[in-house]
Amino acid sequence: MTKSPSFFACFSSFALGLLSACGSVIIDEQEAAGGANEGGADQGASSSSGAGAGGNPGFPPQSCLGGEAAIVSAWSDGGTVIATQVEEEWRLNKPGGKAVPLSFVDGYGSLATLLTDESGTVYTSTYDGLAFNEYPQNGWLPEPFAERFMAGGIALVGQDNGLTQIGYFDADAFDYSTYHPAFALQASSAVWEEESFSVRVAGTVNEELCTVLANSSELVPLTFTGQPVQLMLGEVGLSGPQLAHAGGSTVAFYFKPESSFVLAATQLSAEGAALSVETIEVEGLLLSAAPTADGNFIVAIASGSGLYAVHYSTQTGFGERFLVDADAPLIAPSVARGICGDDALIAYSTGAPSPELRIARIRGTQVERTTIADGPQTAFGNVSLATRDAAF
Repeated sequence: MTKSPSFFACFSSFALGLLSACGSVIIDEQEAAGGANEGGADQGASSSSGAGAGGNPGFPPQSCLGGEAAIVSAWSDGGTVIATQVEEEWRLNKPGGKAVPLSFVDGYGSLATLLTDESGTVYTSTYDGLAFNEYPQNGWLPEPFAERFMAGGIALVGQDNGLTQIGYFDADAFDYSTYHPAFALQASSAVWEEESFSVRVAGTVNEELCTVLANSSELVPLTFTGQPVQLMLGEVGLSGPQLAHAGGSTVAFYFKPESSFVLAATQLSAEGAALSVETIEVEGLLLSAAPTADGNFIVAIASGSGLYAVHYSTQTGFGERFLVDADAPLIAPSVARGICGDDALIAYSTGAPSPELRIARIRGTQVERTTIADGPQTAFGNVSLATRDAAF
């Protein structure tokens, strides 16, 4: 039986209040006031920014508008870490366990994380970084521990029996349901295209960039762009195509199979065809892409010599690559649209034996690094970052 796609309904202003009435609040009043009890927000663990974390005394302070916020989650051998920034303050939350996280901003404007372990998946959410709600997931979910991607908080994309499937957010049940058959695509990212109210999924078929577009009533067949993608360097895997959407444009960033490291940006038409292809030579293996606060794009690039970033505009192409953090190992970063006056935020781990989960604030090519959490031994993995703008 097909469920009505309630996730496509517009969220009204009163919906934010539902989060305080649904689910189970997993911190008490003492924790909300700044205590460090298990499961709650720990104000005492909020980050500092100094020379050890790459503090930049000349970097402009953040200036947040009401509603601006961020959430980052990551996994380490010490357990899962979630941290939230509401206005200028970061709060650290350690929910316990070793669940694989995926953070996003849901349709109600809450800072949310899916946490998956052997026992199942739980959806946690908070609006203010203090009170967290928890919703066990019983609908469709990707295979445990498989790669998964969130598109605008509306759709969850992942593997199901070797195929790619899209699950849509059910706003009444705080759960996910499917409306389309699974399809053959080695998916690597997804975005929400608000102009068409659709989800676009990017990936590869036979190492060619392909996309799928889906909305409430239709799943458009695979669109082949004719653009080759490099997925392996010897025995080392490279990031698949990374989508970002801004100003009505969707751009796919990926490595081209060349004699040297070549990062490509392909702007896609509404139908998924390649409109333009621009390239830049960079050293790197792992990518993450996002829109910037000014409506352009940024790509974070993890390499053997540290973490770098490069700006991109559909009008002027790539800028110059710049260093974000030389201490970052070859672990996938996560980048998100900037808040509080920043162009972008990048979340990433430093290396063992004393790993740190860090956030880099980006303004132009200026960088301010902040340590959010310390890891016990191994570097943080499955780093996932999302930001909420002032519209919420």
